[in-house]
Amino acid sequence: MTSSLLGLLLLFLNVFDSFKTLKTPPPSRRRNASGSRRPSARATSIRKREMKATLCLWVVWAFWTYCVKIADKFIGFFPFYSELKSFILIFLLLTRKSGAHPIVLHVIKPLIRPYTDTLDALLEFAEGWGEVIQYLVQSTLSWIQSYW
Repeated sequence: MTSSLLGLLLLFLNVFDSFKTLKTPPPSRRRNASGSRRPSARATSIRKREMKATLCLWVVWAFWTYCVKIADKFIGFFPFYSELKSFILIFLLLTRKSGAHPIVLHVIKPLIRPYTDTLDALLEFAEGWGEVIQYLVQSTLSWIQSYW
């Protein structure tokens, strides 16, 4: 129960953090050569760093939910399993972005690295079929709409 509430809190904080990160930085007070006011280089750099950290948060969250589904089935009956899950979630809540980046670099990336070629091929295949399905759905809907 506690781990479910902590997981929900972590999910909410990730969504909130994503909305804050995706917000464009304010324009600079100075005008550039073309006369427009774009965000400063520092603000853009900070935003890129925040976006990378937020992406790491989401990768760790996806990895965590996948691992928990498997672990609940196989080792969920061990004593103190729910307390261990709660402890890990508290760690993720307290460290947030600073804790997610090392997890991605030292745990998730080495696990995925041997399968990158296979995963890339599968994703390209899925993208191609997704485009075909999208085309079929759009053409069917436009055909139906023309007779409607």
